[in-house]
Amino acid sequence: MVAILASIEHLRQEMHELVEVYGIGSPQALIASQQLDAKLNAYYTLQRNVEKIAS
Repeated sequence: MVAILASIEHLRQEMHELVEVYGIGSPQALIASQQLDAKLNAYYTLQRNVEKIAS
C-alpha cells in the first residue's frame, strides 16, 4: 500500500509541474491526469479488497 501511495504522490506532483509549464489543457497534463486517475482507481480497488478480506 505504501508503494502505491508514493506512486500516487509522485504522479500528482508531476501533473502539477506539467500544468504550470504547459497549461491545464495540454496533452502532457492530460496524459499525467489520466495516469493519476488510473493509479487512484487501482488504489481504491485494492483498498476495497483489503477491507473485504478483513471483514
